[in-house]
Amino acid sequence: MLKKIARLRCDAIHQLVYHHQEVIYLLAKRAYKILLIILVLLKISQLGVSANQRY
Repeated sequence: MLKKIARLRCDAIHQLVYHHQEVIYLLAKRAYKILLIILVLLKISQLGVSANQRY
């Protein structure tokens, strides 16, 4: 009986961890996209500044 309860608890923990891994993965993907966009915008603004300095 105790082993069965322990196994159930372990399964529940595994399911929680697995679910959170999915959520974390989705959040990481979204954060990565946002970071990429910010980097691109920074590059564009740097190019704009250096282009303005030339003239």
